[in-house]
Amino acid sequence: MNQKNLDYKADDLTYEAGGDGGEIQNSNSANFTYGKTMHLDLGSELRNKGIYRLFPGWGRDLLDPTYRPYVAPPFPPNIAP
Repeated sequence: MNQKNLDYKADDLTYEAGGDGGEIQNSNSANFTYGKTMHLDLGSELRNKGIYRLFPGWGRDLLDPTYRPYVAPPFPPNIAP
């Protein structure tokens, strides 16, 4: 995963609040990927407790060859005319 040099976004508050999003890669994505590699269903407990949305980035298999990484927009945004 380190060799992929993925853009890291720590959190996605709009997703946690119920909006669209969660398409980020972060420590949650890494933990999901590790669990999947070990054939563990780490997400079932999150779903059962109804806290799945508190883990943006979850469900992203960073080793999937078809995974399209999230790239954060530049900060500060370029708003010059």
